Amino acid sequence: MSEVNALSKIFSKGTELFSNIALCVKTICGDKISEAQLSFKIGKAILSLPDELFYLKFEKFLSGANLLDDAEKAKMRAWIAKNGTEADNALRLVSCIDNAESLKKVEYFANVTRCALNYDLSLELYFRICSVIDMSTEEDLKFLADNINKNYDKRFKPNYITQKLYSVGLMDVIDIVSDFGKHKFNSLARLVDVCAVSFADDSRYPNPKRTIDEIISDLDSQISE
Repeated sequence: MSEVNALSKIFSKGTELFSNIALCVKTICGDKISEAQLSFKIGKAILSLPDELFYLKFEKFLSGANLLDDAEKAKMRAWIAKNGTEADNALRLVSCIDNAESLKKVEYFANVTRCALNYDLSLELYFRICSVIDMSTEEDLKFLADNINKNYDKRFKPNYITQKLYSVGLMDVIDIVSDFGKHKFNSLARLVDVCAVSFADDSRYPNPKRTIDEIISDLDSQISE
């Protein structure tokens, strides 16, 4: 089946799904329908919903990651098969996309994929970034984007936001005795921002390659210490 036909099928299924949901809503608002008909329509919509949502998210990912032409797809296949586990790596990526609870997070997965292909990120760093996005809420990542660029060295008092960011590896706890256990963004947080959350913002990172290389050098030095 061609990609055009496949996409047409997706939209056709989506139209049917939303028609079913609309019928249920109209019923609740007063339209007459038997209980058996209502149960069938709701059941059909619920059973269809996971597949339809995945198709929607995956299409968003392919478009955002610029993977709609054969050349880019070939580049992606070659890159994701670097360590000889192409199928496993593809499954990991698809699982992340499927788990995304918003299209904004799908956009971040697309961004980091474009970044990886453009700047040859290692698979290890790529999936670490994907894992952080997967475990974070959209609101967590918005807080990161709103604060890290202008307040990278700022110490944040412990609160529910910084504690969540700490739990997914985006913040460190400063010395408890001298600084009362305040939180601070770390190098991984900068990498997530430049490669995923703010990747499309050219004004924020006019030279992303240089920024990424600096962060990776810092991360490597932390491991070797």
